[in-house]
Amino acid sequence: FRRVLMHGCTGGERLDHSLANIQSLRWAAEQGIFAVLIGQGFCMTAVKNGVLHFEKGVRCGLSVFAFGPPAKGVFLEGCQYGLFDATLSPDFSLGVSNSILGEGANVTVCDGVLTVYWSDDGKMPLPEPESGGCKPKNAELQCADP
Repeated sequence: FRRVLMHGCTGGERLDHSLANIQSLRWAAEQGIFAVLIGQGFCMTAVKNGVLHFEKGVRCGLSVFAFGPPAKGVFLEGCQYGLFDATLSPDFSLGVSNSILGEGANVTVCDGVLTVYWSDDGKMPLPEPESGGCKPKNAELQCADP
């Protein structure tokens, strides 16, 4: 399999099971599998050394996390708060509580794995993964000034 959709894997009384399912996203990314955990009002995936592209028209909340070794060369384009060649680590939540502005957006990680969370009403198209991207994909995608 190269694409996996995981439904019914969060919520309930067992937070440990939800965390294990989120953790499995990283395992899938390490295997080259695009796995998306679909929760109630949100989705999550993990990106390894690549790009996650959100198409034009998508507006939603976005957070990115490094839940393992630091993720280096992180770029956020088309977001309220952009990042340019940042390093995210598991001990500081720099990537939490951002927004995709609707003009197309890219989440890029050059070296490492990012776990990506976005709010989703169930009507949005899934973002598309691209491997091997290490620089901003589109110069025209500008991030708003904070």
